[in-house]
Amino acid sequence: MDPYLLWLAGKEQEGHADIIPIEDPATGEIFAKCHAASPEDVEIAISSAHAAYKSGIWSRASRHHRADVLEKCAALLSNALPEFIALESKQTGRVIREMNAQVPSLTRWFKYYASLLRVEERSVLPTMGKLHNFVDRVPLGVVVQITPFNHPLLIAVKKLAPALAAGNSVVIKPSELTPLTTLLLGKILGQAGIPDGVLSVLPGYGAITGKALVEHPLVRKVDVTGGTEAGKAIGKIIGGNLTKYTAELGGKAPLIVFKDANIDAAVNGIAFGSFIASGQTCVASTRIIVQNNIMSEVLGKLTTKIAGITRRMGAPSNPESMMGPLISEKQLRHVEKLVKDALSGRNAFSLAGGKRMTGRSPLDGFNFDKGYYYEPTLLVSDQGNNSIVNTSIWREEAFGPVIVVAGFDTEEQAIALANDTEFGLGAGIWTTNLSQSFRVSEQIAAGITWVNTHHRNDPSSPWGGATSASGVGSENGIEAYHAYTTTKSVIINYADPEESLAMDDWFGDGAQKVSPYNLWSVRALRAVSLLALGLSFIWWTLLLVSIFVSPPVIHPRGSGFFAFSYTTLATGYLVLGLLFFAVPSKPMTIWGIFIVALLLVDTCIILGVARIRLEEGWVGIASVVWVVIISIWQVLLNRAVAWGKKEEEERLTGREETRRSLLEWMAVLAETVLLVVMAIAVVLFTSTLIIRARDVSVPPPGERYLVHGDLYQVHLACVGNKTADDNSSTILLEGGTGPVEHTLQPFMDDLYRRGSIDRYCYWDRPGFAWSDNAPSPHSAGMSADVLAEALALADETGPWVVVSAGVGSLYSRLFASRNLLEVRGIFMIDPLHEEYLSDLGKPGRGFVLWFRGILSPLGLDRLAGALFRGRTRQDRIAGRSAYQSGKFIKAKLQENLVAVTMTAAEVQSARHVQMGHVPVVVVSSGQEVRKDSRWADRQEDLSHITDNLYSWDVVADAPHEVWMDGEGRVMIEKRLKELVEAGQSFGP
Repeated sequence: MDPYLLWLAGKEQEGHADIIPIEDPATGEIFAKCHAASPEDVEIAISSAHAAYKSGIWSRASRHHRADVLEKCAALLSNALPEFIALESKQTGRVIREMNAQVPSLTRWFKYYASLLRVEERSVLPTMGKLHNFVDRVPLGVVVQITPFNHPLLIAVKKLAPALAAGNSVVIKPSELTPLTTLLLGKILGQAGIPDGVLSVLPGYGAITGKALVEHPLVRKVDVTGGTEAGKAIGKIIGGNLTKYTAELGGKAPLIVFKDANIDAAVNGIAFGSFIASGQTCVASTRIIVQNNIMSEVLGKLTTKIAGITRRMGAPSNPESMMGPLISEKQLRHVEKLVKDALSGRNAFSLAGGKRMTGRSPLDGFNFDKGYYYEPTLLVSDQGNNSIVNTSIWREEAFGPVIVVAGFDTEEQAIALANDTEFGLGAGIWTTNLSQSFRVSEQIAAGITWVNTHHRNDPSSPWGGATSASGVGSENGIEAYHAYTTTKSVIINYADPEESLAMDDWFGDGAQKVSPYNLWSVRALRAVSLLALGLSFIWWTLLLVSIFVSPPVIHPRGSGFFAFSYTTLATGYLVLGLLFFAVPSKPMTIWGIFIVALLLVDTCIILGVARIRLEEGWVGIASVVWVVIISIWQVLLNRAVAWGKKEEEERLTGREETRRSLLEWMAVLAETVLLVVMAIAVVLFTSTLIIRARDVSVPPPGERYLVHGDLYQVHLACVGNKTADDNSSTILLEGGTGPVEHTLQPFMDDLYRRGSIDRYCYWDRPGFAWSDNAPSPHSAGMSADVLAEALALADETGPWVVVSAGVGSLYSRLFASRNLLEVRGIFMIDPLHEEYLSDLGKPGRGFVLWFRGILSPLGLDRLAGALFRGRTRQDRIAGRSAYQSGKFIKAKLQENLVAVTMTAAEVQSARHVQMGHVPVVVVSSGQEVRKDSRWADRQEDLSHITDNLYSWDVVADAPHEVWMDGEGRVMIEKRLKELVEAGQSFGP
């Protein structure tokens, strides 16, 4: 017999490798021979394919021409069906009834891709400017296809149709076991009009022919169908050449039968999915997973079905024969070993088959002895509990007519069993529950899942693996066509020459720079920002000055620090916007909107809470409204400049430039960081305002009185009832460095409750506790006058015994010197001598107070105290946390500013106007005396501010707050009683 020739570059030629014997699997006889391609033949084929590709005879032929040729391929294949069917059955051993069903359907692949070529659309993508971006799909070049033995003609057609439709040159290597129909197909395609060199069919062995093909550097794509190990080996080779790769590899398809399935239809589906091609398909349903409550019925009917198939097995050429042999002795031994291992391990037993077929066919007397026939086999668990899943045949691809069955109770168990494999090619589901079929198919790892059918294959349906063991990429459909092409963009400039010069003459003289400043409208917006910055800076300067000296009508009754902070924020925001004017960004817009939202909350709090509105006054309201306006302006300005920049880019370059330079990215990063810092500051402002809103709801223990021409209010409270005795003295308290409510008042209240004193009054100096701040400058003498005014408004006329502590003694002495007739006694607790005013007035101390005041709207201490240390509202107003208040800090700053000037002069003058007969009591701290040798001398000096020293006592272990010591409390109580009694012994 003459060997079949290679189809090499459009001609039949002899190969230069060993002749391949072609065996009939049904008889084991050599019925044909075939030339094999050597590496030299491979070189000729690929060189010819590459030359044909470069010539464009097929690769650049019109799509309609290629479609016409493919349709002629289908027609010639249809005309030659009897020859193809007989030859395919002979070389594969598959029964003629299978070939009669399969081979005629192959024309659909050529027709499908011909139709696809006629309706294929090309994309025109949107671009900026006067440009059209046409996107085409062009062929890759030379592609190699490797096909297996089980469906040699089907798989060759599946691969060739999309590859040729795309315009590629193809070299296909069929399996050395079944090359004949592929060689015949090559000749048919040549007759249909495939140009010489475009298609070669090279039979040969994988180690020689296949290796030479996949290693060739001119190959742009390899498409293989085969075993997993072979696919991995090829993948390693082509990876070095960066060659595209499609691989349809092994499978171990599960088929799930749910209890609601039509059992007769399911059994027919199992038989079809498992025994077509004698189980030699990569999607054979060899793992049957049956719900346990229908297991007996399914197994019974399946056993009967298999018995019927076995009885009707005969010669492949017999139209009534149901199933043919395996492809080779090697494949038969492989199946025998897997079944034997399963049965010998006591994990499975056979309900049907389980051995090689011998003897003669009851159907037609065909002798099975020399062929590679294996009985259709059904294996189930031997020990229950799905012991069969522990066998090799459950996991390994048998590629034979062997079914293994496992059971399940729940849907989850079925899915777990289905996915109990490294493969993921095909799967089947039998159920009448539509929602269940969707739900389960989504969870099974398979590239293709059939519901109530199996093994159906259509040119339009993608076919590929979902796991690496089952391959990469897909066959069939538009996906396969695209896999044989690469995209090509063609960008056409349709602008006139003048516009093109403006776009592309980057290095021309005087080339205009892309900048939003080119637009007069953007320049006008920038001018508005500059004007706003000037106004903001003027207002900021006035508020800065007002902290130290209050200009006319610019006097907030609070601290003024909030107004200053809001104006600082507005000014800084304007500076930030101008610095990064030409680099608008979305982060700036987003953070800007966030800041606006918070500032609107601040505005609502200031306007909505009456006390805060009163303390901030028109100055604070104007400042917060100004920063809201500026923040909104900055957001709108950022978007307007972005629009202007886009307009300029489109005008000068024809497109919007979405990329940024490194410098621009650095600018965006810098402005974003600064905006985040500003946003954090505003969050803290808002939080502090919320705390203030809570605090102002605490009512004062006394009343507030408008003083100093109704400019501000001070708080005054009196405890105890007035008596008809005009000679009965009222104690008037003056606190020390902190609010009197936190210092002397609790002690004095204790004395009152115990009956040691009859009546006392106390007040908050301007800026302390419930009192407003006074205009700057504000001296101790001014405070004394304000106290007198408040007492008069409260109809409190004395007489008074003034009691003070520490620095408060300066204020009480000034009050006494200016209200000589009403003061009956002066009681000073560790008083501050005027010589120490220089310490109060140090510039460094003033700067620290000013800096703390500037930071006070952030509320760092107050927020921490409220959130983590349980500070109460009372504590923040008049307790140990009052020093954190901006009002209090402003009062201490005012004290610092005038300590060595106005206050010092006032105190010095007061020493010369005290009434000589007024009794004086001084109680000093022993600790302070020991720490400072001058302290005792100054205490003694203060004991002589009048001519009537009643007593001067030093409490040995008492601190500066003498009343905090037990002995000190006793001494103060004793001397206070004596002083009140002494004051009653004389009148004005």
